[in-house]
Amino acid sequence: MKRVFKCMVLMATLLFSILFFSQIVIAGSVLKNEYIDVSIFDNGRFSIGTVKGNPEIDTDENAKLLYGWPSRSTSYTTIKIDGYDYAFGNKLTVLPANLDEGLINTCLEVYGDIEIRQDLSIVNGGFSDMDDTVEIKYIITNTGEEYHDLGVRIMMDTMLGRNDHAPFKVPGLGDITETTILEGNQIPEFWQAVDDLVNPGVISQGTLALYQNNRPDRFVMSSWRYLKSNMWAYNHTGNFGDSAVAVYWDPKPLAPGETREYVTYYGISKFSSDNKNPIVLNLSGNMFLEANEKGYFPNPFTVVAYLTNNTDSALNNISVKINLPEELTYFTDSEEVIVIDRLESGQSTQIVWNLFAAQQRYEKSVMYTVEVSAEGMEAFNLSREIFIPASISEIFNDEIDINKYMVSKRIGEDFEQVISQRPHIKPSINNVKITHMGEGVYEIEVTDYFVDSSKGGAPFFFWLAEDGYFEKKKIDNYRKVIFRAANGTQGQKIHLCVKMGDGLGNVDYKYLEVDGFGEVSDSNNEANLNAKFVSSFKNVKAWDTIPIRYNVYALDRVGEEILGTRVSLYYSVEDNGVWHTIIKDLIGVNGYNWIVPDINSANVKIKLVATNGSLVKEVVSDSFSVAPDIFIKGRVVDRDENPLPNVKITINDRITYTDVNGYYTINNLSPGKYTVTAEKEGFVFQRSIYTGINLTNYNRNRTINFYEN
Repeated sequence: MKRVFKCMVLMATLLFSILFFSQIVIAGSVLKNEYIDVSIFDNGRFSIGTVKGNPEIDTDENAKLLYGWPSRSTSYTTIKIDGYDYAFGNKLTVLPANLDEGLINTCLEVYGDIEIRQDLSIVNGGFSDMDDTVEIKYIITNTGEEYHDLGVRIMMDTMLGRNDHAPFKVPGLGDITETTILEGNQIPEFWQAVDDLVNPGVISQGTLALYQNNRPDRFVMSSWRYLKSNMWAYNHTGNFGDSAVAVYWDPKPLAPGETREYVTYYGISKFSSDNKNPIVLNLSGNMFLEANEKGYFPNPFTVVAYLTNNTDSALNNISVKINLPEELTYFTDSEEVIVIDRLESGQSTQIVWNLFAAQQRYEKSVMYTVEVSAEGMEAFNLSREIFIPASISEIFNDEIDINKYMVSKRIGEDFEQVISQRPHIKPSINNVKITHMGEGVYEIEVTDYFVDSSKGGAPFFFWLAEDGYFEKKKIDNYRKVIFRAANGTQGQKIHLCVKMGDGLGNVDYKYLEVDGFGEVSDSNNEANLNAKFVSSFKNVKAWDTIPIRYNVYALDRVGEEILGTRVSLYYSVEDNGVWHTIIKDLIGVNGYNWIVPDINSANVKIKLVATNGSLVKEVVSDSFSVAPDIFIKGRVVDRDENPLPNVKITINDRITYTDVNGYYTINNLSPGKYTVTAEKEGFVFQRSIYTGINLTNYNRNRTINFYEN
């Protein structure tokens, strides 16, 4: 019996060791959809892999995103309570179970007064517009009557496909293959892991939810062996080999009865890619924003362009330009065009833009495009889409009847496509039916078309027009539209185009003509054009989104409204007679959301110019003031004037870090005196601290550069 008991003790000891290092081979439950799979084990620990993965590529199906998937886990979470470290899962009181019709998996653990609940769920991560991301959440409650210090570390053992030494990509820092510790404002909005830095076939992404109230304090990319063996500390330097990440929330007091959430995200990443040119270009960034009472989040948001020289020789004078739609703008020192002097064969680099989205009354998807050119290379471009939801902030609380403005010069769905490698037949638009519904009004319908549905093809339609507009109605997935010819086009042929994509990377076009209608006289007895502002402007600051609302309409001789009025908006500063363009040729809307640029003036005016045929009406607003952005910026370089990334810049109580090009900016400062310091381990600067920097509304920015000694 003693021998049996000793064997049982040995088995229990082995089981504890297995539990601690998460080598469990039987899953307790599974969360799964067509994209991603989460295996949850009986000790609450989990591992993640793909099902179909990113549907636009065929290299990441049934691939590991964390080591051990689907049969075991080597990732675990540390709960630090009053200075003691506990590995979550060693003392479960409620075993993992799927709830809410299998949409969430939850389990519970209790240490004294501290109750810890782990919730795992599959969500839309915001970067691919698919439910391909795992939300990892810990909800921790102090059920006692005393304060407890509470900290959390979520450690994930990354493995991408077959590469257990998966490197990382971080906005502003580039490719990461050595232990890297990021703190405070240095923590990125997101990070990515890849199976290969040059030609990635499996790509994952972690999102650090910086817009939440309980932001992480530290993000570490390092060696799994060191992070596994040290439940909280980390002491590794240099190349990490077997890679892992850890997200830290430092211990903070948790009051009696208080509940706190700790959240991070991990799942599939979706690059927009072009690898057919000498430079391989990958674009990454949010594919949708979320709305709250203050606007959108994240906003500003990050767009990253990864460039790799895929030739056998160096490339020179590489120009990278981003083109933005009217709904987006550059935020504080993001440059439209970046020039890279030289990129060696096989060398990679990245460019980061911080973009800002204006609030929209109605949800919409917009496209931005990155253009790349270099000496001896034909220019090419790559686009990426982002969805902007309807704003729920108070800037749209007006009472204007907007239904009659629901028209657009383009309508439909214009998805980004990747050419399918499967043999398939290209699509064709065979017939379009045009029905005249009345003066200048047409119903236009694609009645006969072909897409290769046997290879997974499915049609989507996009329409464009010159002199006229479409009613914003989704009829048969935009296979049918209602078109209104612009007034004053009688005797002319109005040109339209319908584009049909097949989801397999191909499109077909059909060009159409309809008759124009109507002449608009400039005689007040015949017709007139009315315009006025219905919103006022005050207490405006740089980078605010302000709603410019107006009421504009043209009436014919019997008082019927003539649709198709165009509106352009301009602003001036200090009555200098110079009008800067805000937006031109708005049609079918009752206003525009202006992202106010960084201007400093007590005398700003907005001008509205409305046109319909030969009718023109101008209206100028009352003057208002715009408070400027106050900021300190600069660059840090080594003794050879090469940029130094990841330099810690401290401006009074604010901290930031230089980006991959050595630049930094801290904005939204208040008038006052500032001290700026630069720190980077292993570097000494000619001057590392500047004091007594006085900023006011009139002396509102300084450039402070640092140079290695």
